[in-house]
Amino acid sequence: MKTLTNETLDQVAVFLKSMAETTRLKILRSLHDGEKTVSEIMEESEANQSNVSKHLALLTAAHIVTFRKNGTSVYYKISDPNITDICDTVCRSIAERIRQERVMLKNIQKGVAL
Repeated sequence: MKTLTNETLDQVAVFLKSMAETTRLKILRSLHDGEKTVSEIMEESEANQSNVSKHLALLTAAHIVTFRKNGTSVYYKISDPNITDICDTVCRSIAERIRQERVMLKNIQKGVAL
């Protein structure tokens, strides 16, 4: 990180802020395995059309998601496979931390010394 310019750090901050919302993360989870239409994203993310469209616009502006038109349909996908890798790494790390905290709490409740 020491070699990154301030301009680059500004772009990293925009990128991370763009993903820092539950609905946007649900959209990225929906797009994890490939491109989808808004209808498919709505169903998988359990969000309404207006909300999904608003978040897709933000993700597109941040270059996290791209789209293509095919007739009357619009298909969205994650723009760079590294984004999926970043999300997977962060989500796995947090899920493991939560799992460990639950085990510790369960052990404390059982009176097990740590």
